[in-house]
Amino acid sequence: MQVEQESMGWALKFFGTNRFSTMFESLKFSPKLNEVGGRGMDRVSSYPCVKGSLLGLLLLLLVPASNSPITRGQNQQQKSTTTQEKAGEEEAEDIERQKQEALQILYQASESVKDIADVVLRIRASATVAEALWQYDQPLARQLFQAAFSATKDAPRDESGPPPGARSWASIGSTRTPQALRREILEKVAKLDPTLATDLARSIETEKEVQQTPSVPKGEKPLAARSVERTRGSERAQTLLGLANSLLEQDPKQAADAAAAILSEGIPQPFIQFLMRLRQKDRALADALFDKALRAVFRNNPPLLSELLVLGSYVHQDLQLPIRHSIGGPTPPVNPAQVASYLNALIEAIGMAAQAVSNPAVAPAVIERDLYARPQMLRAILINIRPHVTEFIPNHLVTLDALIGQLSVNLPPEQPHLPPAESQRTLPPEERLNELLQRAERATPEEHDELLFQAVRAAVGEGRWDLALATVPKINDLRLRTELSDYVHYSRVQRAIRDEDLETARQSARELNNPERFTLAFISIARWLAEQKEKDQALAALQEAEAKIKRLPTSAEKARSLLQIAEATLSLDTERTFDSLGAVVDVLNRSDAEIETNKAGNFVFAFTNTAVAMEISQGNLIPVIERLIGALTRADAARAFSLIASFEKLPLRVIASVAYARSRLQYLKEKAVVQGKKKSNG
Repeated sequence: MQVEQESMGWALKFFGTNRFSTMFESLKFSPKLNEVGGRGMDRVSSYPCVKGSLLGLLLLLLVPASNSPITRGQNQQQKSTTTQEKAGEEEAEDIERQKQEALQILYQASESVKDIADVVLRIRASATVAEALWQYDQPLARQLFQAAFSATKDAPRDESGPPPGARSWASIGSTRTPQALRREILEKVAKLDPTLATDLARSIETEKEVQQTPSVPKGEKPLAARSVERTRGSERAQTLLGLANSLLEQDPKQAADAAAAILSEGIPQPFIQFLMRLRQKDRALADALFDKALRAVFRNNPPLLSELLVLGSYVHQDLQLPIRHSIGGPTPPVNPAQVASYLNALIEAIGMAAQAVSNPAVAPAVIERDLYARPQMLRAILINIRPHVTEFIPNHLVTLDALIGQLSVNLPPEQPHLPPAESQRTLPPEERLNELLQRAERATPEEHDELLFQAVRAAVGEGRWDLALATVPKINDLRLRTELSDYVHYSRVQRAIRDEDLETARQSARELNNPERFTLAFISIARWLAEQKEKDQALAALQEAEAKIKRLPTSAEKARSLLQIAEATLSLDTERTFDSLGAVVDVLNRSDAEIETNKAGNFVFAFTNTAVAMEISQGNLIPVIERLIGALTRADAARAFSLIASFEKLPLRVIASVAYARSRLQYLKEKAVVQGKKKSNG
């Protein structure tokens, strides 16, 4: 008896040499190769065989002896209850055996991740294995999570920044940075163990300097720039707040604790948004966290008003402060004692700031730290809150008026509000478009393309597609011209789909130059058709996109495009999805094409005075592979396993193997539940 060499190799790797040899020898002499019990078909899906191979037939015979035709005849002579009990025991043993085989794949993956050279892929694979192992081997899963989180410090940093002289900047953040990877890991851990997630987030080292943001280049508006930087908070603060928001639904107390951990280093503006969300879940917890934040503001002398002003919207939505945030839901009842406490703290902090800025020796440093500490701003805040002080803490009016008088000594009188100059008024869309086009004709070469870009955006916003497309060829920069053409056509696809104009959507999609944008446009069309129950037309749209992409040279764009087509096909045609994913694996094996990139099909336009980033695609498509393998394993585990075997790159093979094992474990868990119900029902 001969066995296909390739399939034999996979069986040896999966089962172990000794075990498989013993099974093979025992089967060589079976006279019943073609007589297979029905339950054998259920079992074969757990083995790494290719459908139709001789090895597959052999593995179908790995059914307990009680299932063979001879034994079934003997069993019929026994009591039916004994037969059912024995069958139930055998099924339970079978489920446990398959479970152990799936777990063995996870344990092997936990070892294989160490051999992945790319640090980012090693981190992602480790976290994926840890998540899959959590309910089966928590100590090992914790080690893997902690090792992955620690390794993020070795990931490449995003060094991109604005060009010299730029007054604006826009970019799509990389998914391979330490910050992005830490967020990914914490998102997984938070669902499993909020305490561990909080501990990991707290372990992030706080940089001595506040995190820099490229929104305002160095040398431009330094006071405003630094104030904006401080409002975002450090990476540790941003991570803890992100974690707090993710924990809010399942554990408000744990979420509040995570948010409270940032107060020692500052109060970024996103804190107030979390605080308001927490109040909707638990008013007492939110009020207690607010009190902690109010006390934390006074860790500095003078306190940072940029932090204190953030808290004002929590106590009263009508406070006229420079920083205001909307509640985003029903307005809660005002707590007079809380408002009084806040106003009292604000007057005290302004008094401390006023004293500091009155000292010429320290005033520049104070204002450098806090934009709102300027005397003009301090006076304006006091004047605006005076009506509320009158209502809630009238006994502080004397102090407030004294501070206003003190600050007014060296300041000009308050100027009445004047309407904007004619040149600053907003023009109607049509006039704005014409003005931009006229200015572009008179502009310098440096300004010409920027003004035309603004005109194209304005035309797109108004749905003036013909004007937008007629303007694009006037742009001097060839690369920009191509990108802007794609921007117009992609925007038109989305608008046409909303208007249910499928013919226009198809025509515009076919004009796209970037492969991934072309793919995403057709996926949008296919999804709309699927929602309308037009399955055949949806598949035809995906097939048109796939046919064009397959003709392209091997590249990252080709791999990413085919992968996204495969996922879009999954809900429509499983058989075709297997073929589509096979094409993706072939592209990945034949090149160094990566499926992780922050560029993808996204749009980024950056000029001296204008910057726009439009994200239309995921940077990291590894989760797409996980979802596809998981779903295809449920559909046909044997075929899914053969797909995994075809991955030649270790990182992707590990990630795909884990997705396969997780899907099998979930299936077996569900099967065990059904088997248990049968047993309990007799």
